[in-house]
Amino acid sequence: MEMEFTFLESHQQKAQPGDPSTVLPEWIRSAEIVSRNIVDDQIPLDKINEEIPQFLKDALLENGIKTLFPIQGAVLPFFINCTWSVEPPPDICISSPTGSGKTLCYVLPIIYALRDRPMPRIRALVIVPTAELVDQVYQVFSQFAKYAKLKVVSISGEKSLKRDYNKIYETTPGGLCATCDVLISTPGRLLEHLFGPHRSSFNLQYLRFLVFDEADFLLRDDYYALLLKASGYRNSIEETVYCSNDDSTTCCDAMALDRNFEFYNLTSDKHFPATTRMISSRCDYHVKRIPLNSRIRLKDYLHPHYVPLQKILLSATLAQSSEILSRIQLFRPVMYKSENSDTVQQYTLNENIPTNEIVFPTNLEEYFVECDLQVKPLIVCSLLKQFDCMQILCFTETRRHSHRLAVLLQLMKFNDVAEISKDISLGQRRRTLTAFADGKIKIIICSHLLSRGISFPAVGLVICYDPPKNFQSYAHVAGRTARAGKSGKIITLFTTDEVDRCSKIDCYSTYFSRLQRYSIDEQYVEKLKQDYATKLSMLESKVKQDELDETMTKKKHCQTGRVRTKTIKKAARTIINRYYTRLGFDFHTNKRIVDEIAIVPSKRMRNKIAGFTTHLMKRIQKGPVRGISIKLQEEERERRDNYVPDVSALSVETLNIDEETKALLDSLGFGNMEGIEIVRPAIS
Repeated sequence: MEMEFTFLESHQQKAQPGDPSTVLPEWIRSAEIVSRNIVDDQIPLDKINEEIPQFLKDALLENGIKTLFPIQGAVLPFFINCTWSVEPPPDICISSPTGSGKTLCYVLPIIYALRDRPMPRIRALVIVPTAELVDQVYQVFSQFAKYAKLKVVSISGEKSLKRDYNKIYETTPGGLCATCDVLISTPGRLLEHLFGPHRSSFNLQYLRFLVFDEADFLLRDDYYALLLKASGYRNSIEETVYCSNDDSTTCCDAMALDRNFEFYNLTSDKHFPATTRMISSRCDYHVKRIPLNSRIRLKDYLHPHYVPLQKILLSATLAQSSEILSRIQLFRPVMYKSENSDTVQQYTLNENIPTNEIVFPTNLEEYFVECDLQVKPLIVCSLLKQFDCMQILCFTETRRHSHRLAVLLQLMKFNDVAEISKDISLGQRRRTLTAFADGKIKIIICSHLLSRGISFPAVGLVICYDPPKNFQSYAHVAGRTARAGKSGKIITLFTTDEVDRCSKIDCYSTYFSRLQRYSIDEQYVEKLKQDYATKLSMLESKVKQDELDETMTKKKHCQTGRVRTKTIKKAARTIINRYYTRLGFDFHTNKRIVDEIAIVPSKRMRNKIAGFTTHLMKRIQKGPVRGISIKLQEEERERRDNYVPDVSALSVETLNIDEETKALLDSLGFGNMEGIEIVRPAIS
């Protein structure tokens, strides 16, 4: 008798339509090609002469870095030269495989450029998609910022806004003032500060570097509209950077800088003197063009103006996101792209992205397993047993799949299994990642929350429980292994239907053709089937109990006054009550902001703000927000009073008038009603 098991509901994936055919800009087609072989093409530091300053070489050597990866060797000299140039620096785009060292490509030049800053201000803003990636980038910055005595601050959704203020701001006679040099943030938390009650203190006028790590994800339509476009937001990043400066502050800063000016002969030396570096790193003064070989006084060549903002975009699939790169305003952009060292490919873009444009590590082995949907968990068990000496990441399509699979594996005696998804608190996720890095946990079942940017040097195997939606997603998932020159494997589980679909659809066939079939220990799988049904019944009981506990927790929060809004519109108004005290009495302007904020992309932000509805509604009668409430009530009342329902012959029925009613109508002067019928809405 053949047994059937049901574990996870099938997750049907539709073929993604390709982008319309476009012609790539010249700067993308003429990108600087860099080798992707990070094992054989590393560059020793002792072979780099004046391209990288000795200050950075010493910092690298102290941290045990004696060689640079190819992408680092190409980007660092160019980026560092841009930091001392008196001309507006070009924007830099980096498209390189995961694990190739892209983070150091912007960390080292930023630290070098800001090492002589006269006073701490927010001069570098790094935006990353997840809180886990915030922690990782913060560790890299902190590792090198100590050599320049820079203050680095990371903010995410774990702590309250008040704690963020204590880290970023300092109380001065003029009020709160941001005093960190480098700020690392997620998009949602950044929006809360840009539009928060202390937005006037969150000053980005001194910003010099704007970094988008995983840019193709961050600059999608919703985040792009909120982070870069003005769109009615007075405090968007670029608008805040380029807003007018206060004259008194300018004069005060000019006096402070004037004491440091000295006469000197400006030569064609590649690295300017310290005074010039200090002024070049200052974001409210711009150095005019100075003739070479002339004795000058620097203050005569300064005028109060901002050093142009330089943008740095990084992603493993950035070269395939031309539609995003065309929307963002880049200044003289320069593209660096990793390719095979022996080939230089011409960039083309048609309806389906060619897979050979997405570069993978050379030491990555790619496999697939064809199986039934019901036995997918058993295949995972077989792989875990076969690679029990490795650290393993298993990616699922949904959070529900992650939770059920993690619980089932624990029931099947895999005790070193942990789960990471957005349903898990940020503190618990951090503890899990720490235990994983220390080797206390060998297996993590996760959603695509960890598919971008996170570095796991010891991961030897990645399992795709659900096939990725597109080739770009697959590239990021595969990048969690085979990092920094190490070898790694990725195994994707396909059902028979998914294999047929991948072989017939063009956008999947090229992806599927890269994979080799992997053989599974069939005897071990058959052995697991004997106890599988019992474990599934235990799984259902455990999941139901977890759902019951979650429901009780939500009820407890409701009893303490934490009310969640039911619609995005209500959440938008809640955000306004909390963060938009700058609203005026112009109703149309306020209503437009209500409509715009209703599309806030961060679900975490909407849910968090909506949770404080009860407390914030007390403020709706205060300040300019009251005008929104009163005006909306007046418009609603007017709409109800003037409402006239549409009446048609199909929706009404004629009323028969008795003699008493006719007599009453005659006494009221309505006796002559020939040809007029009295009707009412038809009731079914």
